[in-house]
Amino acid sequence: LGPPLIQRQPPATILLKNSQPRWESVSVMTDHKPHREAAPTTVFVVDDEPSVRKAIRLMLLAADHTVQEFPSAQELLEALTTKRPGCVVSDVRMPGMDGMELLQVLAGRDADLPVVMLTAHGDIPMAVNAMKIGAVEFLEKPADADDLRRKVASALARNSNLESDRNECEGIK
Repeated sequence: LGPPLIQRQPPATILLKNSQPRWESVSVMTDHKPHREAAPTTVFVVDDEPSVRKAIRLMLLAADHTVQEFPSAQELLEALTTKRPGCVVSDVRMPGMDGMELLQVLAGRDADLPVVMLTAHGDIPMAVNAMKIGAVEFLEKPADADDLRRKVASALARNSNLESDRNECEGIK
């Protein structure tokens, strides 16, 4: 589907009562955007520690986000077979593929999924490197619940803007 188009609707008739005991008809042009159901967005949580995944899930569910958990970066990548709207919240240090490698793979796939990185063992060079690779946020564990929710909301808004821009470009083609 292309981008929503503004369609001119026929003039609506509004009856206005003036100071005299008669009614006047006035024509007004309205802009109408066809309603298109937005694809559901998901926050993909990747952490090898079940208790951390659960805590993050509960924080995000409290903000009415849809959450899907993965114990490893590899399992997330296997589940993401198509582009899906949302964002990723990932631990940095995990066995197997770590969060930095996940970030690189997602960037290489052109997944358009903003990534919020979390770590208990971060430093400034690691944060700078993550941002250069494409992370939109870098937080230390334990993350403040309100701060994490704000960062996720910002990442989801960024993803939504990317989707809108892509749809506009496809409509132009």
